[in-house]
Amino acid sequence: MTEVQRTPEGLRLSGVVDVRSVGEVRAALESIVHTALDARRPELRLDMSRVAAVDAVALALLVSTHRRVAAAGGRLVLDEVGPSLARLLAVTRVNRVLDIRRAPTAHRASPAA
Repeated sequence: MTEVQRTPEGLRLSGVVDVRSVGEVRAALESIVHTALDARRPELRLDMSRVAAVDAVALALLVSTHRRVAAAGGRLVLDEVGPSLARLLAVTRVNRVLDIRRAPTAHRASPAA
């Protein structure tokens, strides 16, 4: 199941984004793209911290949305991309097209001796 929530910066996606849910995600993206471009807000952010997996259809949607936003002078940013999604984006070379912000890795301080 996929959840889509609006945020002040764009959208927060949760769950699996695949062929079954891409229509819902596409509709939400269309809405925020229109709103942001009409308001001349140049950057749209997608919080990907809760995304478990994506398929090829979802990747194509992200790339096409990126191109549309870029053509209008804006930028689509994928925020909080986790390690497994980052690997998929690298293997498919989508990371060369999209602006990706990886999730910070938790660093544990070692106890003082």
